[in-house]
Amino acid sequence: MSVIVEFSVETEEFVFGSALETVEHMAIELEAIVPVGGQVVPYFWATGTGFEAFERHVAADPGIESITQIDRIDGTALYRAVWTRDVNGLLGGLAETEAVVLEAMTTDEGWQFRVRFPGND
Repeated sequence: MSVIVEFSVETEEFVFGSALETVEHMAIELEAIVPVGGQVVPYFWATGTGFEAFERHVAADPGIESITQIDRIDGTALYRAVWTRDVNGLLGGLAETEAVVLEAMTTDEGWQFRVRFPGND
């Protein structure tokens, strides 16, 4: 039986933390996290202003291999980011356990996650 877990982490404890601390008025919502050849490749929506500054800061993060804006509608943009292979922590753990991120978004307090695990293990 699958298990759904809801939890939160502080902004700086997650991959986008440093980028979000430098760009005001930007909210992030993960669209999907897909394991590809041992890498975790997320698609996410960024809503706010200052997309160019956001992209520069994310691209400068040593844990990010690349970031690509796929679509932009008014004040929202869809991105694809590729983490470097040496990124561990939350995303690595979720990938190893074959968890599926159902929801993940930024709030004033940090990141809120809703994750489905394949079982109790």
